[in-house]
This record gives sequence, structure tokens and C-alpha cells, in this order.
Amino acid sequence: MKNTHMLSFLITACLLAAASASFGSAGSPKPPADFENSPAWAKLDLRAREAWRDGTKGAAEAANLECFIKTTRDATADDKAILARAGFKARTTAGSIMTGSVAAEDVPAVASLDFVQAMELAVPLSPKDRR
Repeated sequence: MKNTHMLSFLITACLLAAASASFGSAGSPKPPADFENSPAWAKLDLRAREAWRDGTKGAAEAANLECFIKTTRDATADDKAILARAGFKARTTAGSIMTGSVAAEDVPAVASLDFVQAMELAVPLSPKDRR
């Protein structure tokens, strides 16, 4: 019986250690030190990369980027909570696709999440002339 409890304790400790390695002290994911040379950078489309660069310069640092996120699985409530802690404000979810906004400074943290597969900048829709 002692061995069973010890095994359960060790498994729980390993899982907690792995989970805490993914998050900073405030519960937010740690962005890579060199974001532009990280695997997370490859998840952004070209327009999102440029918007991130522009949004993190000077006074525009708090710029909000409207984007789509594709996850590796249908988004769960836990996934949405993790995204929220990373700075993504989700609006609509359809399976593994989410729409929402994120501050430019939070893009590295969101893109670094293991279940985030891709991030694309949203294209603003313009009204069409129906004449």
C-alpha cells in the first residue's frame, strides 16, 4: 500500500513540475527570450509577424491585434483559461479555431503555448457596394 501512495505522489510531483515549467511566477506562460528565432515565431503568419513588430515599437506597445488561433485540438475550458492568462481575449470558438484579440506584447506568450498550432492576423471586412 505504501508503494502505491509513493508512486502516486511521484507522478503528481512530476506533473506539477512540468506544468510549472510552462508558466511564470504569475501563472503566465514564459515567452521565449529570442522570440523571432523560436519555434513559436513559426506559428505566426507574415502579417501577424509584421503587426507584432509594429505593435511592440514605442508608444504602440499596447496595440491590440485581432487574430485567429488554431489549436491542436478542440479548445477546452482549460485551454481558454490558459489563453486568457497568456493575454488572449477569445470571442468566438468553433472547434479548434478561435477568434479574439491579443496585445502585441503578449503575442510571444500565446504563440509559445504547446497547444497553439498557428496564429493569423484577422483581415478586416469592408462593406461591399451592392449596386
